[in-house]
Amino acid sequence: MFLIHCVKGPKCWGEDKEEGIIESTIVLPCTAAFDEVVIRNEAEYKAAFDSACALPTIDFIINSLLGKTTKFGCDAKFIREVKRNDSEKKYEYKVTVKECGTCKRLGIEFNWVLVPALPSGWTVDFSVKNK
Repeated sequence: MFLIHCVKGPKCWGEDKEEGIIESTIVLPCTAAFDEVVIRNEAEYKAAFDSACALPTIDFIINSLLGKTTKFGCDAKFIREVKRNDSEKKYEYKVTVKECGTCKRLGIEFNWVLVPALPSGWTVDFSVKNK
């Protein structure tokens, strides 16, 4: 019998990282049904989740909420980075996934981050890099 198991390697040592203009990560007690999302106000926030979900309070006057779903195997560390691109009027949200082990991609991470409120008319470009 041949067994493959997961071993935490050096790629998964340490903590997840947040870089750029991210103010904080946030854990939401609900699952999301979208691959990526930009939430700019309370109405969009409530509409994005089941009404039975107890959502944490977010001050949308000063923050926007970005979410990017990623899939991974046994274990992973995440580097989340949001940059502001003034010349193109957009935020660029990149998630780098550092996977460990040889499991199938069964894990899901929603990568919720709070950033300074997205200016009116601006967009968000999302990307994922697997290492």
